[in-house]
Amino acid sequence: MSAQYEDRDVLTPQEVARRLGIGKNAAYQMLAAGAIPHIRFGWKYLIPRSAFEEWLHTAHGIAPTVPSVAPASDRGTRGRRAA
Repeated sequence: MSAQYEDRDVLTPQEVARRLGIGKNAAYQMLAAGAIPHIRFGWKYLIPRSAFEEWLHTAHGIAPTVPSVAPASDRGTRGRRAA
């Protein structure tokens, strides 16, 4: 973890995305859905570091509320009969 992350009381969506190992758009979707604790300041999302850390430690086992891709076995079968 970088010293910059440790020194600040709030995180940006980009920092949260890097910490979670997800894309920036997925982080914004989770913030908009209320899945990640945040404060809205105008157009900006500010994520309190302490709230994020607590959420991260208690959120294990909970699936993110970001739309997922269908499993490979389900792809390409719409409109066709299974063999």
